[in-house]
Amino acid sequence: MYLNDYSSVFAACASRNTYGFHVEDWIYWRINQPPYPIQNSLIVATLGTLNSNYTYALFRCPCDRDDTYRALEAANDGANGSYNYSYSMTSYDLEGPVCLGMASIKDNGGGWHPFKSTRIKNPAKKITLAEEQSVLRGPECSDPAGDIINDGRWVATGTDRLTSRHNKRADVGWADAHVSAVTWKFAQDANNSRPDF
Repeated sequence: MYLNDYSSVFAACASRNTYGFHVEDWIYWRINQPPYPIQNSLIVATLGTLNSNYTYALFRCPCDRDDTYRALEAANDGANGSYNYSYSMTSYDLEGPVCLGMASIKDNGGGWHPFKSTRIKNPAKKITLAEEQSVLRGPECSDPAGDIINDGRWVATGTDRLTSRHNKRADVGWADAHVSAVTWKFAQDANNSRPDF
C-alpha cells in the first residue's frame, strides 16, 4: 500500500547511526523523537488509525521476549534508546549517488537517494523485511559474533544477523509480498537480498 501511494519509492532505512533519523524513515522508533511515535511511521500511516498496542504488535514477533541485550544497547545509547521491534528493512549503502535499495537513503547532508521497487530483479527471491536476532546466546542466537537488532536497517553483508527463533530459522518478507522462514546463513548471501543481483 505504501509503494502505491509513493510512486513505487521505498521509505528511508531508519538507521541508528550511519544515516540517523529522517522524517522519511519507514519506521519511527527513537525515544528522543517524541513528535515521531511509531503510529506516525510512514508505513503505519497507510494502514489508517491504529492504537499503540496494536501497532507495536505488528512489528514485534510474539516469540521475541528477551530484551536483555536491547536494555544494554539502550544503556550504551541513551539518546536513541533500544529498537524494540523484531523486523528491519533490507538496506545497502550508496554506490556513489545511487541507492542500491531496498530502503531509500537520506544522507546526513540532506541528499535524497530514492529506491524504486521497479528496480528489483527477481522480487520473489529478494528479502525485503528481516527478523533479526535480539540475543547473543541461547537457541534464538544465530551468531554470537554478530549484532543484535538495533535499528530499522538490515545490512545482509554486514554484522547484522537473522534470528534462529523459529526452528533455527527467521521469518522474512520478500519483495513480491510472500513470507517464509530462512536460515541466517542463507540471508548472508547478497544474492538473496541485493535488488540488482
